[in-house]
Amino acid sequence: MLERLFHWLNVDYRQWKALTAAALKLDIRSSAGVVGKTTSSNASGLVTTLFFYAFSGIFIGLGAWINKDVLFSGLLFLGFLSVMIAATILIEFHSIVISPQDFAVLAYRPVSDATFFLARLTNVLLYTLAMTTALALVPSLAYSLTLGWNPLMGLASLTAAYLTAMLVTLVMVLLYAAILRFVRPSKLRRVLSYFQMLMSFLVYGGYILVPRFFPVQDFAQASIPRQGWIYLLPWTWYAGLLEIASGTGGWMSYLALLAGLAIIAGLLTLASRRMSLDFSRHLNQLEDSAPKAAAGPRTDRGWLWNNRLFAWGEGRAVALLISSQFRHDQRFRLSVLSIIPLTLLYLFMGISEGTFNDPFDTRQVDYGSDGLLYIAVMLFPLMLASSLANSDSYQASWIYYASPADKAGLVKGMKNFVMFYFLGPYLLLLAAIFAYFLRDPLHVAVHIAVLAMCSHLSFLLALMADPVLPFSRPVRKGSRTSRMLVPFLVLPIATMLLLPTLFRIAYGSLFSMTAALAGLLLGNGLLSLWADRRIRAKSRKLIFSG
Repeated sequence: MLERLFHWLNVDYRQWKALTAAALKLDIRSSAGVVGKTTSSNASGLVTTLFFYAFSGIFIGLGAWINKDVLFSGLLFLGFLSVMIAATILIEFHSIVISPQDFAVLAYRPVSDATFFLARLTNVLLYTLAMTTALALVPSLAYSLTLGWNPLMGLASLTAAYLTAMLVTLVMVLLYAAILRFVRPSKLRRVLSYFQMLMSFLVYGGYILVPRFFPVQDFAQASIPRQGWIYLLPWTWYAGLLEIASGTGGWMSYLALLAGLAIIAGLLTLASRRMSLDFSRHLNQLEDSAPKAAAGPRTDRGWLWNNRLFAWGEGRAVALLISSQFRHDQRFRLSVLSIIPLTLLYLFMGISEGTFNDPFDTRQVDYGSDGLLYIAVMLFPLMLASSLANSDSYQASWIYYASPADKAGLVKGMKNFVMFYFLGPYLLLLAAIFAYFLRDPLHVAVHIAVLAMCSHLSFLLALMADPVLPFSRPVRKGSRTSRMLVPFLVLPIATMLLLPTLFRIAYGSLFSMTAALAGLLLGNGLLSLWADRRIRAKSRKLIFSG
């Protein structure tokens, strides 16, 4: 039966099966090192991501249980799911959508574009639908019980979630494919960088800002009007399945569902023409067209090298490596640029209230304004560290093990570079904002110093748990997503628990402020010494994974 369907689609069933199996094996074995053994980091990263999605689904399920308007709760459910899937594809673009090496491996083989497309789409959907299943399990159970026992409601919510995930996946793939097809290779890197930032604004902005447009005083009684404009939203097309399953759906629900199915069919047809081996050739050319570093010793003495912190040794080597990688490595550049919109959105939400309370007066954290900025200060270094760990060029990390460089010094050099050149400007921006609102230079200086030392402590703890050499690990599907989701889950909770306590202790008097600064400085110094010993011990066990 399946082979007949594939024959009707002009797809070679045996080739599709072989390509899909090979892609999954490569994903599983991508962490194999020189010792010939496969580690479990890839699987653990995917499991962590799925756990986070399932945990998020608990809150969606509670909303579906409390609110009896299935269209309203369905819109929230599918909207949140869309943001999560889009963010995953955004973070994992090169590894989860397509690989530039596909052209070199498959171009000379008798593989049709239709077979290649379906194999790649199957690989993408295996990941996105697995994440969709994890997120939708609890909501589907809640929908089965929210209006009395009705298993059709649970089945309808699962179906709506799968259709939404497929729609988002196809839209994201087509957007990237359109850019690669219509933009000249000479401008492709710059356009992709701008597009990555724009998509980050849309995805993260939708997650953070959209709830502000739906102020709900009593969530249990909230409802949404069945007006014409609501059926223009893509989520309504599939949320109507819930109304149909509950027996309350009208003719507009059926019409919207048919329109949604037709749009998915149209996107599949369009994607099959765009996502081909020719598309992979464009990516392959993009990789090959990366500007090569000039031969001979570097002679410029720009702002980077005039800094005494990075003037020699492992610190200078790491600074040179990261700055060069940012210029020439498309994946690393996009991963860093995708962080900027999130921090800007945190800034926007923090200042949108119009004022900040002086923490020396309130000794509290207002998570409607300045609290989000504090969370961003803690998150920023860890998000960058996750981008610095993995690279397509990880096989070049043999130089770490063949040279007399101190691996612990390289790890510390990476930490110093991130703190000085990435977190430093962000803290200066915060200082300018606080100076405008607080009007007290001493309070601003002390407050920024406290935040900087807290961020440094969190970064040290992360490196002690998992010291990593820059760009030394292979890129694995789901690895970067899990590395970003865990800080997003843990750090905000820790920040909300610890910072208010610190402010109450430190900002009460001049003596307590001086004691707190001295304590933080001493704590950073002692933890740095401990971290140095631990990183040095762990770095001896690091092995080349190429």
